[in-house]
Amino acid sequence: MKDLQTLRQEIDAVDRDMAALFTARMQAVKEVAAYKRAHGLPVSDAAREAAVIERGAANVPAELRPYYISLLRCVLDVSKQYQRRLDADGEGEEA
Repeated sequence: MKDLQTLRQEIDAVDRDMAALFTARMQAVKEVAAYKRAHGLPVSDAAREAAVIERGAANVPAELRPYYISLLRCVLDVSKQYQRRLDADGEGEEA
């Protein structure tokens, strides 16, 4: 069994990777917001969100699936909040 310090270091490394992936995802969300704004599309797309959750959940072991679905729902909510803020600030347009 690994010691606690080693396990925490592994978690810290994963957290750094997640932060980088989150930043990349939100950059893509910013571009999606610009596209939606330019084409008069709504921020929310229930069918797309359901597909994202279904596809993502399929890649996770069954015992972790409910937790991953909760995580994805949070990520989708944050993404929509960001899109709405961009639209409100007039930043949904590409620079």
